[in-house]
Amino acid sequence: MYKEIQIGEKTIGLKATASTTYRFKQVFKRDILKVMMDTSGAQQAEEDDVMRLAYIMAMSARGEDMGKLNEDSYIGWLDQFDPMDLFIAQEDIMEVFQGNRKTEETQKKTSTDGATDDNGALPTAGDADGASDQ
Repeated sequence: MYKEIQIGEKTIGLKATASTTYRFKQVFKRDILKVMMDTSGAQQAEEDDVMRLAYIMAMSARGEDMGKLNEDSYIGWLDQFDPMDLFIAQEDIMEVFQGNRKTEETQKKTSTDGATDDNGALPTAGDADGASDQ
C-alpha cells in the first residue's frame, strides 16, 4: 500500500509491502511482527519502533537501495523532523503498515430491474426478494 502522509511540515510517501517486515528486521535486528503480536508482554515495543517502521516504508516509497539502509541513515532521516512530528503521525504510519484495514461501507451496485440479487443469483421461484423460505 502506498500513501502520502503529513509528518510535521513535510509530506512523506510511505509504501508497505510484503518485504517491509523483513527489511525492518534486516536493518534494526528486531522482528516487528513478533513485537506487535506479542500479547504476553515478553517483547516490549520500543518507543521508536513506529518511527523505524516509517523510515523503512519511506525508503521503499522513494525507491532507495534497501540493501544500503542502516541505523546511521535512519538517524540522518530523523534529522529532518521536529522531535514530536513522528509521534503525532503514529496513527497514520500504522494505518499504512496495516494496509488501511479500516473498512469503508460502500453499497453494492444492484440490478435496477430486481432480476438478480447482489451476488448475481436469480431469485428462487415464489420468492420475489430472493430469500428462501426454509
